[in-house]
Amino acid sequence: MTLDTESAIRADFDTTRRQVHLLRGRAHFEVAAEPRPFVISTEAGSVSTSGSVLDVAYFDGKTQVGLLSGGADLRPFGQTAAILHVSPGTVVAVGRDGPVGSLMRITANDMRWTAGMLSFEDKPVSLVVTTANRYSDAQIVLADPALGALRFTGTVRAKDTLGLARMIAAMFGLRLDTANPLRLVLSR
Repeated sequence: MTLDTESAIRADFDTTRRQVHLLRGRAHFEVAAEPRPFVISTEAGSVSTSGSVLDVAYFDGKTQVGLLSGGADLRPFGQTAAILHVSPGTVVAVGRDGPVGSLMRITANDMRWTAGMLSFEDKPVSLVVTTANRYSDAQIVLADPALGALRFTGTVRAKDTLGLARMIAAMFGLRLDTANPLRLVLSR
């Protein structure tokens, strides 16, 4: 298991089960196949698997599962009948009320965080900034919330928020105020 920044778990392993509760954040799991089930739970759902490689994230009240290999079943919290079968190469998300969003493909770029890199392909700048700010004391701030709708594609070191802010400024012709090195302000 590899934990992402600002992530926390609680583990409970015994002779009959392997249980991990993801309290917050994201974790990458390489699960060994064995008779005991491996269950990853959050406040929004649980994932059951054996002999698989997957990412599980719990952000904003939803559980997201990206399956790289093997098989997994995702169940929204408190629902006994609703099970989503996750196929290799896909990303599925649930909230307490069931599935959230549409089925997505998982790519090698989605896994770069385990090596300290962040890759984005055609993502809103607001998501890029929120993600990057989790990794550094230096925070990127959008002076105008409308800048968050711009679409960004690129790869940066997870802790290099200054480099990312410079990249975004150059891509979109924005101004970057670095007067306070812990508050990097992007504006038109």
